[in-house]
Amino acid sequence: MKRALAVAAAVVAAACGSSSPSSPSSSSSSNALSATSSFTISLQSVSMTANTVVFNWTSTGATTYKMMIGTTSGASDLLNADVTGTTYTWTGPRTANIFYARVAPTSGGQTGTASTELPVFTIDMRYVIDALYFGYGPMSQSTAQPAGSAQAAIWADGSTINVIVTEESGTLSLDAARTFVTDYLAAMSNHITINVTTTSTTWTGVALNAIPLDTVVVRVDNTVCPQVGVIACAYYGPLPYGAGRSSVNLNAAPTATTPGGSVAIAHEIGHAFGLHHLVVGSSVRPEFRFLMNPALLVSQLSTVEKAAMAAARAGGMRNGWIRSQAVAAGLVFAQANPAYMPTPASLIPTLNDIIESVVIK
Repeated sequence: MKRALAVAAAVVAAACGSSSPSSPSSSSSSNALSATSSFTISLQSVSMTANTVVFNWTSTGATTYKMMIGTTSGASDLLNADVTGTTYTWTGPRTANIFYARVAPTSGGQTGTASTELPVFTIDMRYVIDALYFGYGPMSQSTAQPAGSAQAAIWADGSTINVIVTEESGTLSLDAARTFVTDYLAAMSNHITINVTTTSTTWTGVALNAIPLDTVVVRVDNTVCPQVGVIACAYYGPLPYGAGRSSVNLNAAPTATTPGGSVAIAHEIGHAFGLHHLVVGSSVRPEFRFLMNPALLVSQLSTVEKAAMAAARAGGMRNGWIRSQAVAAGLVFAQANPAYMPTPASLIPTLNDIIESVVIK
């Protein structure tokens, strides 16, 4: 766990300053202008219509700036704007791509030395929905071509789902389950009722078909996914994709010093609630560190994941939907783009499922 976080932190640092500075676009008098520094992206949000990026920087001796964004390094074909102050919010396209941003101080018609150039990674929300609900597309682990008959696994509207956390699973697991449920219901407009309870019964060894319908049991049971390196796993739950019930299985009980599978509880409950793995080739933005990433970097749903779930819900996706319906609703592409998000190799985290999550259908 510590090694995984350390690698991710190194990637973020690379994103903020590994690119080469762009060429100065100034005359000799620009030397009097103080170059901008600490040029960073402070926030990036993704919606069905756009990627919104907030830039910040620091500078001394200047009050006006030139903000530049291009489709290639050093270009400004997307944006070349005069800015007052040291922050700028850019509404970029909805499509997945890499753009390049920089800022430079200006004075008296002169433009000073530009900042270090930042790569801006944009995400297409349709890819997120496709991966989460159908397990297809460039943000999915699957390399198969999408099938129009592929089903989304979503609990039926009006259902009451009981999440039972065994005491053996620990309070960390219980807390993680409660937080996930709160976030899930908010994103899905409270379309179902979810009860989270605890029990002294261990549920160890109980077969899936012996678990009551509309129930998810969080338990310690190392017989379900005993593969080396796996700390937890889960069955998909919602009918008709799953069995209408699920278990989240920890391979070891958590302790005060070893959280064990409890760190993956929300991820596994995500599977129990029908969500597939969501992969992104770079973790340069904290907003892109997804709960459903199999190389687990966070413990709860990200803002992007919650926005994708809300967009799918608003677009009409319901229990029993197949992928062709999502295509017709404009929620996913008719054919998944075979090209993955283009990401410079230097920014790809070398994570190898250090916290591994195996999904069992």
